[in-house]
Amino acid sequence: MKLVYFQNFPPFSWSYGSEPIKGILIDLLNEALTKRMGIPLQHTGLPWARAQSLVKMNEADAYCTIVTPERLTYAECSQKSVVNTNMVVVTRMDHPKIQQLRAIQNINDLGQLKIGSYLGSGWAAQRIADRNVTWTRTLEQSLKMVAQGRVDMSINVEIVARYYIKELGLADQLILLNPVDQAN
Repeated sequence: MKLVYFQNFPPFSWSYGSEPIKGILIDLLNEALTKRMGIPLQHTGLPWARAQSLVKMNEADAYCTIVTPERLTYAECSQKSVVNTNMVVVTRMDHPKIQQLRAIQNINDLGQLKIGSYLGSGWAAQRIADRNVTWTRTLEQSLKMVAQGRVDMSINVEIVARYYIKELGLADQLILLNPVDQAN
């Protein structure tokens, strides 16, 4: 069975250079499908939009991601969630509207604030696409846009946002605020 993953989504799935894809999702699916069910797996990390396209075009068998109405047009969905995580607001520590950003409790509170998100984010496409979103090729680019003040915020999976903020050397500039949603 050929499984595809977002290649830059640590700790869920990632690879550097030519090394094999690794992460929580790979470990979980190896345990469930290979060890317990005897199904051999081939894991491939790709840019996220491309990985999704391969499943949609029947060139890969599956991926592990958030269920969206669009994805249900070409894929079947498990009834059980593999991972539940918070979607948090990421903004600059010195943002002039920091108090307004701290007050955000859910998506309805976003107003006209500018949001950076990456292409292929099913959560963003489903939940905030009708907002003032600037789309980037990668999650890293969306976080850099926040740090540069080009957008007010990015909304990301909490554990992934923490990883990239540290990895990009932005811990002295960016802060994680309240969860605005949960992703399963």
